[in-house]
Amino acid sequence: MNNYYTATANRRRDSQPLLGAAEADVVVIGGGFTGVAAALACAEQGLSVILLEAETIGFGASGRNGGQLIPGLRWSMREIEAAFGAARAKAIFDIVWSARDRVWDRVARHAIDCDLTPGHLEAACAPGDLADMAAEATFLESRFGYPTQLLDRAGLAAHIKSDGYHGGLYDPQGGHFHPLNYVLGLAAAAEAAGVRIFEQSRVTSIADDARVTVRTGQGSVCAAHAVLAADAWTGTNRYDRSDLVSTELPPAAPTALTALAPSLLVVDDEPELRGLLAEYFGRHGYAVRTAQDAAEAREHIAAGRPDLTVLDIHMPGENGLSLARWLRESHPAVAIIMLTTASESVDRIVGLELGADDYVSKPYELRELLARVRAVLRRVAVPASTVPAAWPALSPGVPVQRVPFGECLLDLDQRKLHAADGTEIEITA
Repeated sequence: MNNYYTATANRRRDSQPLLGAAEADVVVIGGGFTGVAAALACAEQGLSVILLEAETIGFGASGRNGGQLIPGLRWSMREIEAAFGAARAKAIFDIVWSARDRVWDRVARHAIDCDLTPGHLEAACAPGDLADMAAEATFLESRFGYPTQLLDRAGLAAHIKSDGYHGGLYDPQGGHFHPLNYVLGLAAAAEAAGVRIFEQSRVTSIADDARVTVRTGQGSVCAAHAVLAADAWTGTNRYDRSDLVSTELPPAAPTALTALAPSLLVVDDEPELRGLLAEYFGRHGYAVRTAQDAAEAREHIAAGRPDLTVLDIHMPGENGLSLARWLRESHPAVAIIMLTTASESVDRIVGLELGADDYVSKPYELRELLARVRAVLRRVAVPASTVPAAWPALSPGVPVQRVPFGECLLDLDQRKLHAADGTEIEITA
């Protein structure tokens, strides 16, 4: 990953993956703000802690966000009090605004060099915006004793050189910092407190029995407690449909059309792109697994067949065309979208002839890729995981050509309609 924050990072970590079996009181999954802060807090309470990160500390949004420290929520405190009452609004205020104090305290206590600068300004684009800011400033001061500064045009000029705004609200307790340097500093503080951090250690399964057992590609951690702090990178439905697949958990009982997310496998050797696609499709309701090469992709497919594979053609080792050929021969029901460069028509032609359902040229818009994934999944079969046991089984190796609607299933190959209990419904045409 190459951006301003990585280029100006003031720490370089010696990343080490988890090798072999380990034990701890707490295992934390995820090396962003939440995971590292949780690990540090547990260690400060005398617990032994292991933190596992699939990529590197701060790889996700924690290391590449805007760095704004804005006290409050997206709703005004007036709206919150109107919705929840005065007592609960006060409790929400205390929790939310104390988060600001925790950040400042950690920076000072652990001497984290992250360019922390106080002050946050919200500018009023219209006169009505300024009136709303004035009402909120008065409310914060009278209800919670929280001071802010309402600015007119002249007062705003002390902060920004623009006459395009009607004024603004300045909060001296807000701020800005270098997010990657902050999370790297937190990680250093956590290690100093005894936390063992393992990067490049993607979690592949979680079993929650008498103790929690977390497995990675090269090791495992047995702990009394686990903290799952991967946010959007976890995928949908927690860890039953994502990279965190617990085979030890009992499967849900099948229903007529079990509402499970379509499953995607993203195969690309660029970690930034894999992470971006996992986060984007996860937000749109897909269960996403990722693989850095063909070998890892085969392991994922052996563990659970995806509904669709997004496959980069150019990868080190076995390339995408070879993997597509194997996938089409071994798992013909899995849809394939190839990622190619715009100038390489030969790769596109060969990919389509090998059985790819579609291709997208790099660079591409995420919305276009999402639209193509949706279009391909509309054309192909119902995922096997969503088919009730009562419905007729597929013949091995035969691509699925079934269309669900309501609680019925139309078999396009056999031209038959089945109810949820498996019985055939007579159709006339």
